[in-house]
Amino acid sequence: MLQNRIYRGEIVHKEQSHPSEHTPIIDQPLWDAVQAQLAGNAAERNSSARHRQPSLLAGLLFDGDGHRMTLSHAVKKGTRYRYYVSGSLITKDRTENAAALRIPAAEIEQRSSGPISRAQSSVAGGAS
Repeated sequence: MLQNRIYRGEIVHKEQSHPSEHTPIIDQPLWDAVQAQLAGNAAERNSSARHRQPSLLAGLLFDGDGHRMTLSHAVKKGTRYRYYVSGSLITKDRTENAAALRIPAAEIEQRSSGPISRAQSSVAGGAS
């Protein structure tokens, strides 16, 4: 609604704005101020905590049955908990003996960051 150009006395057709026959309800300075506020809000949302927590191991983890593990999350009392979850748990396609896993992301990322850092250091040291 806040981006509907009809309130500016314009009509949009095929993504092009044209003057309409009715008078604008909102003047240009107010329209510009609202659009600037909306753009600022969008930038703030895109830089939120969920975007600052990369999925370091996405596509690299597999469960005991060879199913790819996918990043998932749950929110409880405003706190976001990230997990790597077996694909079979997500699709509900598992047997009783399936080795499906749900691992807290912070725990597995922390445990794997040390070996990965050492491996990167050794590769970088050997490349020079």
